[in-house]
Amino acid sequence: MRETISIAETKVAVRLVYGLMVVLMIVFGGLSTCYHPNATMVQYGRETSHPWIVEKIRRLDMTERRAHHDGKGKIIWLIGSSLVRESFDEHWLNDQLAIRDAEYRVIELGMDQANSALAYGLMKQVDLQQGDLVLHNLALKAYIGDWLAFSNLPHYQMMEIFEASDFWELPEWTLADKLEQASAIPYNFYAQHNSYTNGLTWWFIHLVEGERPPKRGPQHYWTHYKNKKAQFQPPSPSSRHYIGADRLRFDDQQINRWGWEKIRTLADEKDVELVAVFLPPRQQYMAEMVHPEAYAQFVSYLERLDHPLAYFPQLPEDNYYDLIHPNKAGRAVQSQYLMEWLSHSKTGQMPELTWSIPDYHFTTP
Repeated sequence: MRETISIAETKVAVRLVYGLMVVLMIVFGGLSTCYHPNATMVQYGRETSHPWIVEKIRRLDMTERRAHHDGKGKIIWLIGSSLVRESFDEHWLNDQLAIRDAEYRVIELGMDQANSALAYGLMKQVDLQQGDLVLHNLALKAYIGDWLAFSNLPHYQMMEIFEASDFWELPEWTLADKLEQASAIPYNFYAQHNSYTNGLTWWFIHLVEGERPPKRGPQHYWTHYKNKKAQFQPPSPSSRHYIGADRLRFDDQQINRWGWEKIRTLADEKDVELVAVFLPPRQQYMAEMVHPEAYAQFVSYLERLDHPLAYFPQLPEDNYYDLIHPNKAGRAVQSQYLMEWLSHSKTGQMPELTWSIPDYHFTTP
């Protein structure tokens, strides 16, 4: 015969469950306080350029950075994708600006996949002052219609870049995405969880081998630092990176179009000058990985941008490390051009596409 559970026993069981829930909440709350940018495990666990570039911003000593001109120095913020990171030599530029006693110094903030939307998140974190100059690169790939899905950027990495309120505005997210993100509380716990876990794993691996783990170095420095092309994937229309005729979008619901408008508004609010720049990839990339119709759409978009835009020079093909990024030689050219541009503010023009156009653009579905 089944034993009957009394009401009094049920109440005791419910109280125990509630008590256990409270204990777990207290434990979770205490544990979550360990997840913050300066936590030891987070310091050991940063792997990609996204958390590292945010850490670079946190470490900036702006008093030192603005020490020139009696502490009234201005900053050129180079904010954008890995093309920015690979195209400009921050240290060389600052040495040259110091020699010339220029009013500016340079801070480079270029990271993987950081097009206009993510650049907006970075701009909100830096010390923008009246009279500063922001240069932001507009890249063709940034206007892929479903850019967030294409980039496959984890939400926890976006959490270090955006404020919680920004997620409600992201045009490519559904209401379900936004509600799910709103439940990520405490914010720091979810933003730092991956780096913290990586740090724990890193320690465990090395302790098993009887050694103290080395700290990982910052990943916001050059990746493609060599003189000559060393990494090359043959262009193919079957690649996920191939830009088909109908793959780009330029309406205001495309996330980097949204980001660009947010950048413009923020620059106006902070009274800083904002200039868009186009940093050309290899000619081979533009000819073989971009459908001519998509290329024409991008050129048309830049022509009607209604904002200051500077075209940087097309580099020789052997000045690139891969299909997109400059190598050491290309970086020297673009850095020198930036110094000249600061003196003359040349607009330049879209480089003429001289590479032969393959037939597969018109025969591939």
